[in-house]
Amino acid sequence: MCGGAFIRGFLGLLFFGVRVGAEDCPIQLHPPSVVVRHGDPVSVNCTVSGDHKGIGWEASVAAVPMVTGVQFVIWRSEHLTDWNTGPRCYGNFVINEQYAQCQEKLQLIVYKTPDSVSISVVNHTGPMVEGEQYQLQCEIQNIAPVRYLTVKWYKGETLENQTSYEDLTKTPVTVSSTLLITPTSTDDGAQYSYEPRITKCLNRVELREGEPLDSISCQAKGNPLPIVTWYRDQSEFSSSTPLTRRDAGQYVFTATNRLGRILQAVNLTVGYRPTFNCNHTYEVTENENHNLTCTAEGYPVPAITWFNEQGVELELPAHLTRRHAGQYTLVANNTYGTERHTLEIEVLYEPRITECLNRVELREGEPLDSISCRAKGNPLPIVTWYRDQSEFSSSTPLTRRDTGQYVFTATNRLGRILQAVNLTVGYRPTFNCNHTYEVTENENHTLTCTAEGYPVPAITWFNEQGVELELPAHLTRRHAGQYTLVANNTYGTERHTLEIEVLYPPSVFVELKDHEVDLGMEVGLMCSSQGNPRPVYNWMYPAADNVQEHTGAGVSLLSISHTSKENNGNYSCFAWNKLGNVSETVRLTVRGEEKSPDPTRDVFKCPIQLDPPSVVVRHGDPVSVNCTVSGDHKGIGWEASVAPVAMVTGVQFVTWRSAHLTDWNTGPRCYGNFVTNGKYDQCQEKLQLIVYKTPDSVSISVVNHTGPMVEGEQYQLQCEIQNIAPVQYLTVKWYKGETLENQTSYEDLTKTPVTVSSTLLITPNSTDDGAQYSCVAELELGSEGPQPPPEDKSEPLSINVHYAATLSSPHDETFELTEEQGVPLNCHAQGNPPPEYSWSSSPLNQMEKANQTLITSAYLSAGIHVYTCTASNYLGEQSKNFTIKIIPIVDYLPLIAGIVAIAVVLISVAFIFIYSIYYKNTKMGQYNLRKGRASAQNGDVAQNGRGNTLPMKKLTKPGMCV
Repeated sequence: MCGGAFIRGFLGLLFFGVRVGAEDCPIQLHPPSVVVRHGDPVSVNCTVSGDHKGIGWEASVAAVPMVTGVQFVIWRSEHLTDWNTGPRCYGNFVINEQYAQCQEKLQLIVYKTPDSVSISVVNHTGPMVEGEQYQLQCEIQNIAPVRYLTVKWYKGETLENQTSYEDLTKTPVTVSSTLLITPTSTDDGAQYSYEPRITKCLNRVELREGEPLDSISCQAKGNPLPIVTWYRDQSEFSSSTPLTRRDAGQYVFTATNRLGRILQAVNLTVGYRPTFNCNHTYEVTENENHNLTCTAEGYPVPAITWFNEQGVELELPAHLTRRHAGQYTLVANNTYGTERHTLEIEVLYEPRITECLNRVELREGEPLDSISCRAKGNPLPIVTWYRDQSEFSSSTPLTRRDTGQYVFTATNRLGRILQAVNLTVGYRPTFNCNHTYEVTENENHTLTCTAEGYPVPAITWFNEQGVELELPAHLTRRHAGQYTLVANNTYGTERHTLEIEVLYPPSVFVELKDHEVDLGMEVGLMCSSQGNPRPVYNWMYPAADNVQEHTGAGVSLLSISHTSKENNGNYSCFAWNKLGNVSETVRLTVRGEEKSPDPTRDVFKCPIQLDPPSVVVRHGDPVSVNCTVSGDHKGIGWEASVAPVAMVTGVQFVTWRSAHLTDWNTGPRCYGNFVTNGKYDQCQEKLQLIVYKTPDSVSISVVNHTGPMVEGEQYQLQCEIQNIAPVQYLTVKWYKGETLENQTSYEDLTKTPVTVSSTLLITPNSTDDGAQYSCVAELELGSEGPQPPPEDKSEPLSINVHYAATLSSPHDETFELTEEQGVPLNCHAQGNPPPEYSWSSSPLNQMEKANQTLITSAYLSAGIHVYTCTASNYLGEQSKNFTIKIIPIVDYLPLIAGIVAIAVVLISVAFIFIYSIYYKNTKMGQYNLRKGRASAQNGDVAQNGRGNTLPMKKLTKPGMCV
């Protein structure tokens, strides 16, 4: 201090930032430049837009190694004390298929305010003397960077001098500034003062959202005491206003007194707690690069941590697999809070068949859905079955005819996978043999009884006692009888009753012998032989009226009543069947005298009646028939293979009854023994019995063909009727829709069930497309049978007929149009498959060339244009031409205008001509009327053909008429 004067100095720091970088480098720094107080925290975001191969930070402090799979990386230092950090963000990229690297350098200024600022007089103490020169010195200790420093000198409120520095040193230095003064008497007591000086204010500040600028510790000194004000975007900003995140940016802190004003830029960031801005569900494709980004907004930029469903922290890999699917919890954390977000990752992947055998066997009636074919995929694949390249419903019950190769497909939007499955349809056995077989004794037989089924059934034979056996190659009569065949496979057991009838020739007679009788006595000769078929008997004997033959129950009885001498002689019995014959001759001798014949002897008539005389019964149903005898008898009974009735006496009727008739060749007949006029007689009545069975199934199919039919080709339909009896009463009727097409009947006399088929040849045409064929099996069993006759109908067979494309209107068409007209051209055609259409003509545009039946011709120029349409499918094509004659439009307007113009010219010429003649005749001109007299006419004026006495004088010069 000199002479009571107060010497003070002023210094100020001015900082600025510069952003440098290549324009095409996709790296951005936020903020691009930073001014930070030495020892304060600092953080900068490096953000990359688009794909990259790695980004990182190079720096002498807190370097960040290169990372991939992120869009930003932060360089951060909690206490920056390095003066030459030099941070720069770098990135590796592939641009136009070439590897490239670029970087952005952070414009960083680390500053430090001085430890002290002091003013002194150099080499002098005590009062100063007027007129002498003195040197004042201002010393600033430890300030950085010095190149931004300005020292200002004041005397009172007057700026005396200022000093700046060019030293580029970044580290703290101590500098000084000097001022030469020569005081006068007026300076006695003068004070060297200074402008406002900001003593404390960070140039980078972070506040919590909701805090005001007053929370920032910015202080200023000065003499007089400065007034502090905040500015943003050159407008004053209230320091008490609560800040929001949108208020982040650069502010200017100003301190002002009457000596001056000082500014300091403050880069303000407003911190706030994280908030997520991503979806709750993401879909990614397995093993592909995903763009799954879930970011959180907040400041400082929140750190995001991923946790799986088990709460384990993890990092999501660049390629996800299905095991990564599930729910994740993301936790975003920064200085101001923590936020959680639940995210579901759905990993999509192509279908994969997880379970499906290539050879499968199903039971008949089960659908394809029964096969354990499973597929996984995301989205869940749609499974479809195909057979012969056509889709096959997996819910359709399968039949034995559906055996074959199928293709199981699983499809989702990412792909499709196939697997061939060889399917066999298993079904329970069914016998396809008769219920009765005839074999010849001791000869090789061809008796085969097979059963259809899958797997091939095993067949076991049992006799009537239930004993299992194997049938020998040669059968004898002891093998005749009923057998039960049991066919067994995986899917069931079927039983079949079979009657074996062993045929053998007649045997030698055992009871036929010679007889001697007295005249008038009765005698009977019995001829009995065993054979199968039952032998047919014939007698040869002396002719006589008293001899009668009776045959029944395998016995032929020759009864002779009232024997006479004419009955003497040899009696020969012959027995035969289709396998052989036997005969024997005996002698009858009649002893005694002849007696007169009895004239009262009547001819014997069989008194047996059946009620009903004929029966039609369903196989397995009950049946009963009464046999009634009028008059006396010696016994009546029933012969039958099932439920025979032994001969009884003392009754007038006997009933043959079966609760469940299952024998196809029962052959019931009622017999009776009678004595008429002392003569022994036997007779019988055979029941007319029909045992019937409706078919197990009636089905229709196409022989040796699958898929659509082609018009004009011949196909054979087959109707199969399984296990029907008796076939001689069967009529198979063929229908197309409701129309009877054909019918088939059968002459086979087999009584047991048989499987038969009927065929129908068809040659379909286009009108048959979608037609339904069916066949009906009808048993016409006569009036005794069920009414109406039983019938079974097959499921309809719908046929799909392919036929060539045919135009609905095949004739060529011609149109006459003007140049500004278009016309619709209709080329509709019928065909199966549906026809495709093609058009050819130079005016066609691209849309008209498409596959369509109707187009509209373009606006054409004058002339003839031809459009050709062709409708085609794989069976043929047909074309037609559309000829369009374009008549040019004649523009009559110029012609009319010309005519009108000529007319106007002619009229004008005529008018001028007439006018000129009229002008000469009337001497039209200008006249003076001032001196006219009523008695004299000075000129002729046209007065509409009349004279006028108005006096006129012709003017010598042209002039105005007054």
